[in-house]
Amino acid sequence: MKTYTTLLTERTGAVHKITANRPEVLNAQSRILLEELDDAFAAAVDDDAVRVIILAGAGKHFSAGHDLGSPQEMEDQKKTPLEPGFRGEYRRLWERFFENTMRWRDLPKPTIAQVQGYCIMGGMMIASACDLIIASDDALFADRAVKWGGAHVQYFSMPWDLGPRKAKEYLFTGEFISAAEAERSVRNDVASFVRFMLPALVLSGDRDLLQLAQGGVQVLFLGARGQPARVYDEAGVQARFSVASQQLPSWAALVGDTSDNLPGTPGVGARTAAKWVQAYGNIDNLLAHLAELTPARLRPVVEAHAEQLRQNEQLARLREDVPLGPAPHVAALLPGAIENLRRVFREHEFKSLEARLDALLGTSDPA
Repeated sequence: MKTYTTLLTERTGAVHKITANRPEVLNAQSRILLEELDDAFAAAVDDDAVRVIILAGAGKHFSAGHDLGSPQEMEDQKKTPLEPGFRGEYRRLWERFFENTMRWRDLPKPTIAQVQGYCIMGGMMIASACDLIIASDDALFADRAVKWGGAHVQYFSMPWDLGPRKAKEYLFTGEFISAAEAERSVRNDVASFVRFMLPALVLSGDRDLLQLAQGGVQVLFLGARGQPARVYDEAGVQARFSVASQQLPSWAALVGDTSDNLPGTPGVGARTAAKWVQAYGNIDNLLAHLAELTPARLRPVVEAHAEQLRQNEQLARLREDVPLGPAPHVAALLPGAIENLRRVFREHEFKSLEARLDALLGTSDPA
């Protein structure tokens, strides 16, 4: 197996692991490292015994990005000077950071980035080119170019990796993304759909659905019969309940919900529940600070209902890990689907819902 000056390589069965070995400079990507990495990738592709390629970084960090001035890089620049002027700088950026990354993205074998610590700038760029990213709990991702008045690194895949809304947030702020936040951002489930979808309006008479009022999603709450409908966004939920939409399950756990058969906590009204949720965030944290609750007379009541509160919160929270399957997730309601819905209503004797369906459609079906 070929040896390199900036990389370590090893093969275990069908798995070939390439490790950037410059921990003293946080595995910054020098010209030599990038050229050796390109060669190592090509060798792994050509080896029929290799089925999977892992890219890792030695030490505490995956990679801090491009090498902007380590002693080794500065010495190498003297030995291999660029063509003078803009043309030489453009060629360097194109060949080392764009062409390379595009070639690695299209490798014919699965690639996995094994990330820990900093994975920023060019480090995030290379990790994004891999098919999968496996990150440790301490991993931090970022494109910090905005902090320096720049735009982005040369290979730009963030909207596809994180969704357009999160991509804009991180490009505008340059903030670090934790491994947990990155995982939430790329999931194909209800939570990520709500976070990144185009503006949408959810129609429901169920208060639980107000939890979805976040980002571009609004909820048209139909309310009880005879009451006017109202549109809620994040601010509307906050104004109505004095808690954020994501905190409604904790609020409902305390005050109860007769429609869902959730018993309330004796003596705890909507205002007290909102005050506690604002202060402690959720039921577990509230119970952890039981001795601080005011008014003090409610502390033994809350303690006696601790398990009920935990169960209420769990039952009130919408499941956000339900896989949605392949896109698209939004489509026109076809006539056949309307008839299927009508059959479901009749099968379960939802007569009032069928009547409301007819009212919405402006039709009636005497059958």
